[in-house]
Amino acid sequence: MKIYCEFNTDYEPLLQDIVNYAIENYGNHLNISTLIEIELADKELFPYETEGKLASKEKIFLNSGRFELLPCLDIKTLYDNTDFKSIVNTLIHEMGHLNDWLAMPNLYECVFDCQNKKHYSIALFWLEYIAESRTANLGLYDYTSYCKDVASELWDIQMCSLKPEELNRHNYYWLKKHLSYFIPRAYSDLHKYLSMIKVPHLKDYILELVDELERLKVLGTFDDVTLLYDLYENHVMGTLKGAKERIDSHGK
Repeated sequence: MKIYCEFNTDYEPLLQDIVNYAIENYGNHLNISTLIEIELADKELFPYETEGKLASKEKIFLNSGRFELLPCLDIKTLYDNTDFKSIVNTLIHEMGHLNDWLAMPNLYECVFDCQNKKHYSIALFWLEYIAESRTANLGLYDYTSYCKDVASELWDIQMCSLKPEELNRHNYYWLKKHLSYFIPRAYSDLHKYLSMIKVPHLKDYILELVDELERLKVLGTFDDVTLLYDLYENHVMGTLKGAKERIDSHGK
């Protein structure tokens, strides 16, 4: 496997150590047989807020932002460091996607092909939820601050856009992406965080999503996007500033 950082090769020994540490301690049960590259990329190259992403079935990108916050580049002194834990958590999340891609290729095709906006939205939500449920259950990282931020955010939904520069609190896709992380991260204290929500109908929307997710989990592993339609045909979703109608208008 090629593990590298072109913009600052000083990071490469630590990156290699982190990959080995993550796989040995948290990822040895994952099937990452398709993975051939992990690149640590300059944070300025990421057009939206993310700590990592899949470039393809063969490659993972990590954002340099957390690496730049580390107090040193010696892994032996970093095991209790919050930023180190976040890096490991992100790496396992992305490796989890590769594991799931092998089991659910049709659903991943819905996301990477991105032709059908309805299929894109529901497949992305479900796949991110599965991957984040896996990492949240590791107990590696404290999500309290994140959950409070999502719950207290004023989600003034005005659009449904996939443009990177429009991924913000006014965008339905950005809300849905965060909810796929928020629900598994907040799960054990969900009602505490729901009590912080001030946006009309958002609490009800989340509860409906949780009910549908629980139903889907009972089905086990599946690769049929039509089974996810109830994540789209949500009774509350249409009250969130017409978000459902905007999705419809972007094509089916």
